[in-house]
Amino acid sequence: MNKATETNAPALSGAAVEQSWSDAIGTSAYASIVEMVDALNCDYDRLAELKAEHQSLVDALTTVSEEYAEAIDNVKRHHRGYVSQDENYPEVREMIELKKAAADAASEFEDWDRKELADLESAAGECESQDEARERIHEDALSVEVRSDWYTPGRSAEDNAPSEFRILLCTGGPAVQIRGELSSHGEPDRAWLEVQDWGKPWTQYFKADPDVLLDYARCFYFGEG
Repeated sequence: MNKATETNAPALSGAAVEQSWSDAIGTSAYASIVEMVDALNCDYDRLAELKAEHQSLVDALTTVSEEYAEAIDNVKRHHRGYVSQDENYPEVREMIELKKAAADAASEFEDWDRKELADLESAAGECESQDEARERIHEDALSVEVRSDWYTPGRSAEDNAPSEFRILLCTGGPAVQIRGELSSHGEPDRAWLEVQDWGKPWTQYFKADPDVLLDYARCFYFGEG
Protein backbone atom coordinates (compact mmCIF):
# COMPACT_ATOMS: atom_id res chain seq x y z
CA MET A 1 0.00 0.00 0.00
CA ASN A 2 1.36 3.35 -0.99
CA LYS A 3 1.23 6.04 1.61
CA ALA A 4 -0.19 9.35 0.45
CA THR A 5 2.53 11.93 0.18
CA GLU A 6 2.07 15.03 2.25
CA THR A 7 2.78 18.50 0.92
CA ASN A 8 3.48 21.22 3.39
CA ALA A 9 2.46 24.76 2.49
CA PRO A 10 5.26 27.27 3.00
CA ALA A 11 5.02 28.97 6.35
CA LEU A 12 4.03 32.60 6.28
CA SER A 13 6.64 35.06 7.44
CA GLY A 14 5.92 37.29 10.41
CA ALA A 15 5.40 40.26 8.10
CA ALA A 16 2.95 38.28 5.95
CA VAL A 17 0.94 37.17 8.97
CA GLU A 18 0.88 40.76 10.22
CA GLN A 19 -0.38 41.98 6.85
CA SER A 20 -2.94 39.17 6.64
CA TRP A 21 -4.89 40.04 9.81
CA SER A 22 -4.66 43.79 9.28
CA ASP A 23 -5.80 43.51 5.66
CA ALA A 24 -8.76 41.35 6.65
CA ILE A 25 -9.98 43.98 9.13
CA GLY A 26 -8.95 47.01 7.09
CA THR A 27 -10.55 45.89 3.84
CA SER A 28 -13.99 45.50 5.40
CA ALA A 29 -13.77 48.69 7.46
CA TYR A 30 -12.52 50.78 4.56
CA ALA A 31 -15.25 49.47 2.23
CA SER A 32 -17.84 50.74 4.71
CA ILE A 33 -16.15 54.15 4.85
CA VAL A 34 -16.04 54.37 1.05
CA GLU A 35 -19.75 53.57 0.86
CA MET A 36 -20.63 56.37 3.28
CA VAL A 37 -18.33 58.89 1.58
CA ASP A 38 -19.80 58.01 -1.82
CA ALA A 39 -23.23 58.85 -0.44
CA LEU A 40 -21.86 62.07 1.05
CA ASN A 41 -20.40 63.18 -2.30
CA CYS A 42 -23.36 62.12 -4.41
CA ASP A 43 -24.93 64.84 -6.59
CA TYR A 44 -28.47 64.59 -5.24
CA ASP A 45 -29.78 67.42 -7.45
CA ARG A 46 -28.62 65.59 -10.56
CA LEU A 47 -30.01 62.33 -9.16
CA ALA A 48 -33.44 63.92 -8.69
CA GLU A 49 -33.26 65.40 -12.19
CA LEU A 50 -32.45 62.04 -13.78
CA LYS A 51 -35.13 60.24 -11.78
CA ALA A 52 -37.72 62.76 -12.99
CA GLU A 53 -36.49 62.44 -16.57
CA HIS A 54 -36.66 58.64 -16.39
CA GLN A 55 -40.15 58.73 -14.87
CA SER A 56 -41.29 61.11 -17.60
CA LEU A 57 -40.16 58.63 -20.26
CA VAL A 58 -41.92 55.79 -18.44
CA ASP A 59 -45.13 57.80 -18.16
CA ALA A 60 -45.02 58.82 -21.83
CA LEU A 61 -44.48 55.24 -22.96
CA THR A 62 -47.26 53.96 -20.69
CA THR A 63 -49.74 56.59 -21.87
CA VAL A 64 -49.16 56.17 -25.60
CA SER A 65 -49.18 52.37 -25.26
CA GLU A 66 -52.56 52.51 -23.53
CA GLU A 67 -53.90 54.90 -26.19
CA TYR A 68 -52.65 52.59 -28.94
CA ALA A 69 -54.36 49.61 -27.30
CA GLU A 70 -57.63 51.59 -27.11
CA ALA A 71 -57.27 52.58 -30.77
CA ILE A 72 -56.93 48.92 -31.77
CA ASP A 73 -60.10 48.08 -29.83
CA ASN A 74 -61.86 50.97 -31.54
CA VAL A 75 -60.87 49.69 -34.99
CA LYS A 76 -62.11 46.22 -34.08
CA ARG A 77 -65.48 47.62 -33.03
CA HIS A 78 -65.88 49.38 -36.36
CA HIS A 79 -64.65 46.46 -38.47
CA ARG A 80 -66.32 43.44 -36.87
CA GLY A 81 -63.27 42.34 -34.88
CA TYR A 82 -60.86 42.82 -37.76
CA VAL A 83 -57.82 45.12 -37.32
CA SER A 84 -58.08 46.93 -40.61
CA GLN A 85 -55.10 48.77 -42.10
CA ASP A 86 -57.19 50.79 -44.55
CA GLU A 87 -56.21 54.42 -43.94
CA ASN A 88 -59.40 55.65 -45.58
CA TYR A 89 -61.02 55.16 -42.17
CA PRO A 90 -60.25 57.85 -39.53
CA GLU A 91 -60.11 55.32 -36.70
CA VAL A 92 -57.49 53.32 -38.63
CA ARG A 93 -55.42 56.45 -39.30
CA GLU A 94 -55.51 57.26 -35.58
CA MET A 95 -54.43 53.73 -34.72
CA ILE A 96 -51.49 53.86 -37.16
CA GLU A 97 -50.38 57.25 -35.82
CA LEU A 98 -50.52 55.97 -32.25
CA LYS A 99 -48.60 52.85 -33.27
CA LYS A 100 -45.79 55.05 -34.58
CA ALA A 101 -45.92 57.27 -31.47
CA ALA A 102 -45.68 54.18 -29.24
CA ALA A 103 -42.71 52.90 -31.24
CA ASP A 104 -40.98 56.30 -30.97
CA ALA A 105 -41.59 56.43 -27.20
CA ALA A 106 -40.27 52.89 -26.78
CA SER A 107 -37.17 53.75 -28.84
CA GLU A 108 -36.50 56.90 -26.81
CA PHE A 109 -36.90 54.92 -23.59
CA GLU A 110 -34.50 52.22 -24.77
CA ASP A 111 -31.93 54.74 -26.04
CA TRP A 112 -31.92 56.74 -22.81
CA ASP A 113 -28.60 56.36 -21.01
CA ARG A 114 -29.30 54.76 -17.64
CA LYS A 115 -25.66 54.49 -16.54
CA GLU A 116 -25.42 57.91 -14.89
CA LEU A 117 -28.66 57.31 -13.00
CA ALA A 118 -27.53 53.83 -11.94
CA ASP A 119 -24.16 55.17 -10.76
CA LEU A 120 -25.78 57.95 -8.71
CA GLU A 121 -28.35 55.60 -7.20
CA SER A 122 -25.54 53.22 -6.25
CA ALA A 123 -23.57 56.05 -4.64
CA ALA A 124 -26.55 57.41 -2.70
CA GLY A 125 -27.60 54.00 -1.41
CA GLU A 126 -30.44 54.53 1.06
CA CYS A 127 -29.66 58.22 1.57
CA GLU A 128 -31.97 60.86 0.12
CA SER A 129 -29.75 63.90 0.69
CA GLN A 130 -26.26 65.01 1.63
CA ASP A 131 -27.51 65.95 5.10
CA GLU A 132 -28.77 62.41 5.57
CA ALA A 133 -25.43 61.02 4.39
CA ARG A 134 -23.57 63.31 6.80
CA GLU A 135 -25.83 62.25 9.67
CA ARG A 136 -25.11 58.63 8.83
CA ILE A 137 -21.37 59.32 9.21
CA HIS A 138 -21.96 61.09 12.53
CA GLU A 139 -23.85 58.07 13.83
CA ASP A 140 -21.15 55.70 12.56
CA ALA A 141 -18.37 57.03 14.81
CA LEU A 142 -18.15 55.83 18.41
CA SER A 143 -16.07 58.79 19.58
CA VAL A 144 -14.11 61.78 18.30
CA GLU A 145 -11.02 62.91 20.20
CA VAL A 146 -8.27 65.50 19.77
CA ARG A 147 -4.95 66.25 21.38
CA SER A 148 -2.46 69.09 21.15
CA ASP A 149 1.19 68.98 20.19
CA TRP A 150 4.14 69.45 22.52
CA TYR A 151 4.19 72.99 23.86
CA THR A 152 6.14 75.17 26.24
CA PRO A 153 4.61 75.51 29.73
CA GLY A 154 2.94 78.84 30.25
CA ARG A 155 1.65 79.25 26.71
CA SER A 156 -1.92 80.46 26.30
CA ALA A 157 -4.80 78.11 25.57
CA GLU A 158 -5.02 79.53 22.03
CA ASP A 159 -1.42 78.45 21.40
CA ASN A 160 -2.25 74.92 22.58
CA ALA A 161 -4.93 74.22 19.96
CA PRO A 162 -5.46 70.58 18.97
CA SER A 163 -3.05 69.32 16.34
CA GLU A 164 -4.16 65.67 16.04
CA PHE A 165 -7.46 63.82 15.99
CA ARG A 166 -8.78 60.32 16.08
CA ILE A 167 -12.21 58.95 15.20
CA LEU A 168 -12.91 55.61 16.81
CA LEU A 169 -15.16 53.52 14.56
CA CYS A 170 -15.31 50.25 16.50
CA THR A 171 -13.57 48.80 19.53
CA GLY A 172 -12.68 45.41 20.96
CA GLY A 173 -11.54 42.75 18.56
CA PRO A 174 -11.33 44.06 15.93
CA ALA A 175 -10.98 47.80 16.48
CA VAL A 176 -10.75 50.50 13.81
CA GLN A 177 -9.89 54.17 13.95
CA ILE A 178 -9.12 57.07 11.63
CA ARG A 179 -6.20 59.14 12.85
CA GLY A 180 -4.91 62.37 11.43
CA GLU A 181 -3.46 65.82 11.78
CA LEU A 182 -5.28 69.14 11.99
CA SER A 183 -4.42 72.37 10.24
CA SER A 184 -3.96 75.65 12.08
CA HIS A 185 -7.68 76.25 11.43
CA GLY A 186 -8.72 73.01 13.14
CA GLU A 187 -9.51 71.23 9.84
CA PRO A 188 -8.25 67.72 9.03
CA ASP A 189 -5.45 67.96 6.47
CA ARG A 190 -3.95 64.49 6.79
CA ALA A 191 -5.58 61.16 7.68
CA TRP A 192 -4.83 57.46 7.79
CA LEU A 193 -6.66 54.29 8.86
CA GLU A 194 -5.50 52.04 11.68
CA VAL A 195 -6.76 48.61 12.78
CA GLN A 196 -6.23 46.49 15.86
CA ASP A 197 -7.12 42.99 17.03
CA TRP A 198 -6.79 41.05 20.26
CA GLY A 199 -3.12 40.92 21.19
CA LYS A 200 -2.18 43.07 18.20
CA PRO A 201 -0.98 46.68 18.19
CA TRP A 202 -2.59 49.49 16.23
CA THR A 203 -1.45 48.94 12.64
CA GLN A 204 -1.88 51.23 9.66
CA TYR A 205 -3.99 49.96 6.75
CA PHE A 206 -2.13 51.37 3.75
CA LYS A 207 -4.72 50.65 1.06
CA ALA A 208 -7.07 53.40 2.24
CA ASP A 209 -7.25 56.53 0.07
CA PRO A 210 -6.35 59.52 2.30
CA ASP A 211 -8.79 61.77 0.40
CA VAL A 212 -11.67 59.43 1.23
CA LEU A 213 -10.67 59.44 4.90
CA LEU A 214 -10.44 63.24 4.89
CA ASP A 215 -13.94 63.55 3.39
CA TYR A 216 -15.21 61.34 6.22
CA ALA A 217 -13.27 63.20 8.91
CA ARG A 218 -14.33 66.66 7.72
CA CYS A 219 -17.90 65.85 8.68
CA PHE A 220 -16.84 66.38 12.32
CA TYR A 221 -15.99 69.47 14.33
CA PHE A 222 -12.62 69.45 16.07
CA GLY A 223 -12.64 72.90 17.62
CA GLU A 224 -11.19 76.19 16.45
CA GLY A 225 -7.57 76.29 15.41
